[in-house]
Amino acid sequence: MKIKLIISVLLIALLTSCSNDDNSASGDSGDYFPLTNANYWIYDVVGQSTGRDSLYIGNDTLINNVTFKKMKTQFLASGFFSNSLRENGVRINGNLVQLSGGLGFDLGTDFPINLSVSNFTILKNNAAANEQLTSVSDTFTQTFDTYPLTFNYTLKSVADGSLQSFTSPKGVVYTDVQKTKIILTLKITTTTTFPGTTFPITVTILDTQDVVNSTQYYAKNIGMFYTNTTISYTINPDFASFLPIPSSGNETQEEFLDTYLVN
Repeated sequence: MKIKLIISVLLIALLTSCSNDDNSASGDSGDYFPLTNANYWIYDVVGQSTGRDSLYIGNDTLINNVTFKKMKTQFLASGFFSNSLRENGVRINGNLVQLSGGLGFDLGTDFPINLSVSNFTILKNNAAANEQLTSVSDTFTQTFDTYPLTFNYTLKSVADGSLQSFTSPKGVVYTDVQKTKIILTLKITTTTTFPGTTFPITVTILDTQDVVNSTQYYAKNIGMFYTNTTISYTINPDFASFLPIPSSGNETQEEFLDTYLVN
């Protein structure tokens, strides 16, 4: 399964085995995501989708009469984090880092899921571990290959505690770290006349399940330096043949900060 994100933020996995929760991190949220024009971060992306992403702050932009920083990438990003922020707005709002824009996911070739978010909190300074930061639930429909699909989703961000220090899987040590999880829960149904039937029926294509889990690590005066994202799903096998994706999928992707410039 291929993971492509046409916007921004978020989504979350795991990596707490070598961490030690501590809520003593200091500074405001802007310290953990320095939002100055021309700041940039370059990431090595490892997983089924690999590459090298260059994420930077392009300019100020107004969204609903509120000033945000426009996030851009040098090329089409392959990593979950950079794809989530690309062409979206990010701002500091008190002790929150918030995102507004559009999120896009691909559960398979030419099978996009497009969401929009407004002031979605991706980081809160000194939030308690497991504190829910934002939760958005909605329903939308998309027609795919003549089938009208109804998507019921919940997109949420959850604080995952603070760390005095953290050693990335590449052996780089970061201090004063805060973590956020982003989770997408999804259910897909359709009401249509299937081949071999004579009247419309409603069936569940995808039972309610967490399809995206992304854990993001932010270091003071640096920004996001490591993301671990898992996308997994299991489709009703009786109807998987109607969609161009396998009946199940599981992909893990990591993004490692290589070089950066923050002011």
